[in-house]
Amino acid sequence: MIHAFKEVNFVSLPQIDLVIGRSDKVVNFNYSGLDERKVIEHIADFISDLWQIHAFREGNTRTIAVFTIKYLRTFGYDISNDIFEHDSWYFRNALVRANYNNRKIGIISTSTFLYRFFGNMLLGDEYELRNRELHINNMSGDDSI
Repeated sequence: MIHAFKEVNFVSLPQIDLVIGRSDKVVNFNYSGLDERKVIEHIADFISDLWQIHAFREGNTRTIAVFTIKYLRTFGYDISNDIFEHDSWYFRNALVRANYNNRKIGIISTSTFLYRFFGNMLLGDEYELRNRELHINNMSGDDSI
């Protein structure tokens, strides 16, 4: 059973192994031969899946941010909390958009925003991370909203 909590469906305890695929999605994944962007997208997808478990009612996104920093350091990335501090709402809302679907009103989940966040953090991309672009009421693409 998936529990609805505000705008995202969070996973019940028995489904945790299904969501992260018993960690095989990451632990046994072979990154060789992938370009850096594909590696980062794979890691971002794992972080999104982990966030969806929503282990903590309060502080879940902050905990995921700390985990992400520590996890990325195991891959040799030299990152700090700066981007999470500066773009915390964007990070949280990018996670929401990566997990939220409401086909009835035409909303399909997308990891695009999360990939932009990770691209800025790890690849030196320079996407303008505007939180308003993630708002569901801004589906028209109108930046003036």
